[in-house]
Amino acid sequence: MLKERIITALILSLLIVLSLFLFTPVWFLIIFSIFILTGIWEWIDLCGVNNKVKYLLYFFNLIFISIVLSEYLTLVYSGQINETLSNQTSYILHDNLNILHFLFVLWFISLIFWFLVAPIQIIFYQIRKKNLLPKSPLFNSLVGIFLLWGFWSITAVMISGGLVGSVAYKYIIILPLLIVWGADIAAYFVGKKIGKRLLASNISPGKTWEGVMGGLIAGTSITLFLVYLLREIQHSLIINNPFFNLLNIITFKELLLLAFVTIIFSILGDLYISIMKREAGKKDSGKLFPGHGGVLDRIDSLMSAFVVYIFFLIIFYSNLTN
Repeated sequence: MLKERIITALILSLLIVLSLFLFTPVWFLIIFSIFILTGIWEWIDLCGVNNKVKYLLYFFNLIFISIVLSEYLTLVYSGQINETLSNQTSYILHDNLNILHFLFVLWFISLIFWFLVAPIQIIFYQIRKKNLLPKSPLFNSLVGIFLLWGFWSITAVMISGGLVGSVAYKYIIILPLLIVWGADIAAYFVGKKIGKRLLASNISPGKTWEGVMGGLIAGTSITLFLVYLLREIQHSLIINNPFFNLLNIITFKELLLLAFVTIIFSILGDLYISIMKREAGKKDSGKLFPGHGGVLDRIDSLMSAFVVYIFFLIIFYSNLTN
């Protein structure tokens, strides 16, 4: 089981990294959209809505992604989005302000949920073993849909150059991926080796406080190393970009905070999805990946960590420009 899990994780990680660096932004967004749509299907299935509602909800999501993606592709292939940061940002911010606002609203809704609702829900479930939110299958399905589209929306903004431009989007996405993956691997093996104090026995009995500490140490170390590496890349390639400029002057305390919140919220995302699976009486959200379950099992940590990671990057950048 462990061997199968490791092999699957390595293949998935390699495919994601290669698609990020080898494919164009459009194709990466299409692949990412397929992952999100699959995750939405799994979430709706976990909530236990009847088949009619399930297909209606999924049809709505297909229509939504078709509209947004077609608009994005139109902008790219019409030549109106240029490779330079100035042209790209100017076009998106002025001629597609409503679309950009809509994407930010979806992201902001998910951000509020992960900051306020998810921690309270997790604590309440751990103490009383009861779901704080309404048990309505439709309500819980809509919650998941908003969370997944919040994850998709802020990623789409990063890719489109709405904030940092096409030069840096690969690095701004790969950074939280490697932080969360590294922390998750370290937490798993540290927890297995020396874990004794359970983190949330009523939610996920396999997680321990020792594993959390191992994940924090590993994730923080990875953050410091990657930022050092990205600084060297900037110097060697002479990249002038807001994201790289921020990494160049970000303080040690800010880096530690960025790593800490990214890892902590990745754990919250994992625990929240564990509650959903426990309520549904299922171990995994699906069976797509051998040893790993479904898509939702693979992105549960990322969907929470990434939206918070971007929030703190924006705060640090705002402090830089003020």
